[in-house]
Amino acid sequence: MGAAGVLTDEEWRTLETHAHPRRFRHRQVLFREGDPGDAVIAIRSGRVKVSVHTPGGREILLAVKEPGELVGELSAIDGRPRSATATALDAVDALVMPAPFFLEFIETHPRLAVRLLQVLVAQIRASDVRSAERDTGDITCR
Repeated sequence: MGAAGVLTDEEWRTLETHAHPRRFRHRQVLFREGDPGDAVIAIRSGRVKVSVHTPGGREILLAVKEPGELVGELSAIDGRPRSATATALDAVDALVMPAPFFLEFIETHPRLAVRLLQVLVAQIRASDVRSAERDTGDITCR
């Protein structure tokens, strides 16, 4: 499920008054797995790859975030370190907001909170399908 509709025009305008604009270069790392989750990034243009690395050094692609989507919201919500690395696939224009502001923002915008839940549920379901496919394959697939 894409999240292009996560933020309404009115919500974008509110963010613009409280968040800091930031431009990330192609291939620039926005944050790394294990970093503090102190900010949420709203993508205005460009794409962001979200991935993790296995102990063996293999990169696993979790998502490609598009304009209108958020990056880093999980850590802002649960207060834990980043669970993945986010890297700009293109030049990315974004709004960066401190985690406390983001939490306050979703508390005062219930439509956004519901939309975030829908996006997170879709991500969990997709992960469940990938796990089931991986675990039911023959030994070479696992």
